[in-house]
Amino acid sequence: MNSLRARQLLSTLGVVIVGILLLGFAITEYKEREALEARWAQLEDLSEQLLGFFLFDFDKGKFSILKEDERKLQALLNANGFTLNGNEAKLAYLQNISTKEIEWHSYVPLESETILNRTKSLLMHFDIKNAQFEKNTQEILKPAILTGKSITEYREEQYSNYTVYALNFKQAPPFGAYRLVVASNLQGYEKSVNQQNKLLIIIFFVSVLLVIITQIALSFWVVAPIQDFEQEVKEIEASRQEFVAENYPEELIPIKNAINALLYQEKGQKQRYQDALDDLAHSLKTPLAAMHGFLELERNNPQIDEAHVKGMRAQLERMNEIIAYQLRRAIIHQHGSMLPPQVVAPVIVRIAESLKKVYKDKNINFIVNIEEHHTCRMNTDDMMELFGNLLNNASRFCESIVSTSAHFESDRLVIDIDDDGMGFPESNPSTLLKRGIRADSQSEGQGIGLAVCTEIVTAAGGRIELLPAPPPYLGARVRIHLPV
Repeated sequence: MNSLRARQLLSTLGVVIVGILLLGFAITEYKEREALEARWAQLEDLSEQLLGFFLFDFDKGKFSILKEDERKLQALLNANGFTLNGNEAKLAYLQNISTKEIEWHSYVPLESETILNRTKSLLMHFDIKNAQFEKNTQEILKPAILTGKSITEYREEQYSNYTVYALNFKQAPPFGAYRLVVASNLQGYEKSVNQQNKLLIIIFFVSVLLVIITQIALSFWVVAPIQDFEQEVKEIEASRQEFVAENYPEELIPIKNAINALLYQEKGQKQRYQDALDDLAHSLKTPLAAMHGFLELERNNPQIDEAHVKGMRAQLERMNEIIAYQLRRAIIHQHGSMLPPQVVAPVIVRIAESLKKVYKDKNINFIVNIEEHHTCRMNTDDMMELFGNLLNNASRFCESIVSTSAHFESDRLVIDIDDDGMGFPESNPSTLLKRGIRADSQSEGQGIGLAVCTEIVTAAGGRIELLPAPPPYLGARVRIHLPV
């Protein structure tokens, strides 16, 4: 699966579906258990009320109901749904546990013993397996009749499971133990549970549908920066844009920086080749002119002495050195696709130690306020040439102090090189970054030192500024912004 939007949608759907299913299962279980507990509590209360109507006749060894209580008993049975049919139909009976004889049944509550005996074989009852007499029973059971067949074999469509509560009690010996059973049909309850389950299924599918719609909408918002990023890359491929320029979420910043570093590297490589050719042509002018002079001299004076031959050889060697140097400058030494971060401090300290010897008469105080964690993406040879040129310029024009410091700004390392010299010209100092322009026309050089530094910094994806130095130096400041 290559689509980020599809992955996000499926992962969220998976979490939501599992969450809804677990929540629905928990709610269903809780509601069912709560409803059953309420039914059993109602049946327990009814069993205690019914038990109050029975008096035990010790002479006959049977239970009986007083004449004056018959109407109250019938009213209680009618009020609580003790009928043969109905979704919430209830039944109750009094049974001798030892003999399994039913001595009273709610279907024939006030009939004579003769009628009860004739109908016993068809009276509904429950096969309760609880062997612990002392413990009252709460169960869900299917009814049976005394013939041993399930009632569902006769009327499957009318009967379902029942919630059964059995109240156990004993009479004095030798009459034994009895059980008053009160049960309620679960058809109504099961219909309610089925309706609840249907509602949960509807809620489930509606929730999934809403999640899908929401996720599709959110995915456009989440993936939008990636699509914008892709569009910028396409613009770069079509040469309508040079670099990835827009601001993106922090997860995309490392990718943006890596791509820009590669683009800067490629652009810098091309520029370095072009500049190296320009510098090569410029640098070869002097030795070529000298050789031209030697050739003119040879034409005018065929007797060439050894000194002229040595002079021509020296100029040829110089030309060879110039060509080799410019070719070295034109090649980026890091052949990998991405330059690793390099520590700046050791390079600057090494250059400063060398310049102390070169300018020992000035007794320059080199101050280096750069930490080990200050790094930038530039190879060591380029750093040596960059900081060598800049520190050499600062040493030439300073009075006695050259200060170097660094700090981070966003994804850039900012390096300041300050001196206490005469500073840059107030009017448009940025012109000094162009080739052939010098701040001091009387000093030696071709005016390409700062231009070379600009090329190196630009090729690395940075920029360079010429500023007045802040107090206490009040000289020149060169500020370099380099990628980290």
